[in-house]
Amino acid sequence: MLKPSYPMCRQVEERLWGEIFRQIREKAKKDTFERLVRPLINPARKELGLAPWSPQDLPNMETSPSVLALFPEWLKPNPGDWPTQLVNTGFILGDTLHTHSDKQLDEFIGRHGSPLVFTFGTGIPVTSLLIDKIRHLCRVVGKPGVFVAHSQQEKLFDNGEFPVLTLASAPFSYLFSRSALVIHHGGIGTCAQALAAGVPQILSPYTFDQPDNAFLLWQLGISNAIDFLNDSVDQIANTIGDLMSSASIKENVKKYQALTTDETESSVQHLLSLNA
Repeated sequence: MLKPSYPMCRQVEERLWGEIFRQIREKAKKDTFERLVRPLINPARKELGLAPWSPQDLPNMETSPSVLALFPEWLKPNPGDWPTQLVNTGFILGDTLHTHSDKQLDEFIGRHGSPLVFTFGTGIPVTSLLIDKIRHLCRVVGKPGVFVAHSQQEKLFDNGEFPVLTLASAPFSYLFSRSALVIHHGGIGTCAQALAAGVPQILSPYTFDQPDNAFLLWQLGISNAIDFLNDSVDQIANTIGDLMSSASIKENVKKYQALTTDETESSVQHLLSLNA
């Protein structure tokens, strides 16, 4: 590849990119075989009477008949060295505003106003200190909060004028569209749902593609990045205030919301045509 993802492009000298990419490809192939092919795919192939795959049999981007990039080209343009058979499908959104309703969320938002929404995937452990920081932040910013984490039971924290509701799950399209701002880990699915909802977002990236996603959204002028665990409440509150008061952020958020939602239907139709 001509240029690696962020932060590697800032951390590794350009002269070393070729060797780093070679090592990454080898490790990715080994991990794919050990974690996916050996325990899952090969047993399924055996049941079908097919020969097992060896590491040498694994398809790669150069030899695969088609390669799908599940994001739009405007998010990350082709630097010029991606496989020629690669197709940008756009985001594949799992749910839409029309498929859910949530009386509990509606009552909470109707009573307290549009919340700050927090969701960090599995990269950040949920502790009482994390919840206390969310509660403190909501008081400083002057907004209620909704914290979505698989490990949490439904609970309403008394937080003065700005309570915090914790939920084990929530339909993101429904929740995000009713929020003031979303703070999350930077997974591509969460990024896409926030884009489709037309809401400002702040990313606290942890691993995998998350730092690159944060960098790409910052380049588009619609978000910023923080370290939620280590940045102070005042630092995070200042970042929230900057985003929520910025006219250019609001304009860009609406611009990319339109691009995201307009492309969703055509993306699904394109995928269906590939399988036809």
